Amino acid sequence: MRMTLSKWAAAAAAVLAVLQGGSSLSFIANENYFGAVLAGMCALGLLSAIKLWFHNCFESRLIVILLASLTLLSQFLDLTIGLPGAGPGPVTIEGIAQSGLALAVIALVMLSRTPPVRPAVSQL
Repeated sequence: MRMTLSKWAAAAAAVLAVLQGGSSLSFIANENYFGAVLAGMCALGLLSAIKLWFHNCFESRLIVILLASLTLLSQFLDLTIGLPGAGPGPVTIEGIAQSGLALAVIALVMLSRTPPVRPAVSQL
């Protein structure tokens, strides 16, 4: 079975959502509000990955790209200024994996776009 780039993007988005779900559990265990944000991103990421897998529509592509971009932004902010009330966070394997998957999702979605259909020119 041959997978298209959009299916690879959906699979990468689903793995990214699962990683965020695992991260949310550690934050929730510490009673940190950031766990609720990650849990919401996990749920929305899984739903949009499923929608991208089956329909590959504009809405699913938009949500997947937005969630991947938010992941990159949050990783950058965690490394530079840290969470509120804390200093900059350390570089972790999980952070590197999430950043890499987010970049892969954005690249795969952008590469899988279809060119716009142009009307045929009449040659009368």
